[in-house]
Amino acid sequence: MLLEEYRPQPCLVTSSTSIAKPRFPVVDAHNHLGEEFGGGWIHRPVDELIGLLDQAGVKLYVDLDGGWGEEVLTTHLDKFTSKFPERFKVFGGVNWDMWKSLGDAFPDWAAERLAAQKKIGAEGVKIWKNFGLKVFDQRGVRVSVDDIRLDPIWLAAGEYHLPVMIHVADPVAFFKSVDETNERYEELQANPDWQFTSP
Repeated sequence: MLLEEYRPQPCLVTSSTSIAKPRFPVVDAHNHLGEEFGGGWIHRPVDELIGLLDQAGVKLYVDLDGGWGEEVLTTHLDKFTSKFPERFKVFGGVNWDMWKSLGDAFPDWAAERLAAQKKIGAEGVKIWKNFGLKVFDQRGVRVSVDDIRLDPIWLAAGEYHLPVMIHVADPVAFFKSVDETNERYEELQANPDWQFTSP
């Protein structure tokens, strides 16, 4: 039998309690409403989503798919917060690809973009995991999370009261060989695109 075929059946016998709704109001502080991760809610009826949130007891929903351009952000704000401002908060982001063309001017440019995003309604900043994996400066050097050149971005987020959600890289095991010694073997077998080494 292969490990991926292993389907153990728990033998523990215990009582269970069915919980239909949370005891307290729920804030979903990390979710996506866009294309790739969000199930396409950007194209689906908001009233349908509100019904699902009500059913689950979710009172506030943070959409991290506002992107790093004002156009995408405006689309999400118009779709979700214009009709339900108390139910949705939309976060913007940073377009790291611009570092290559802007060079040393990039951090100040990115800080200005945060100001523009705040002005049109962004309530926070989402830093995606490509930062720490695939963000390089104009010299081709990978940018580290604690790079002091990023200070203008963090200062702008603080000045505009924009909380920052940051996803830096992935578990160490995703960078190791996928063999019998990898603690995330089953997870990487099920999701091979999460692996950052050659198979």
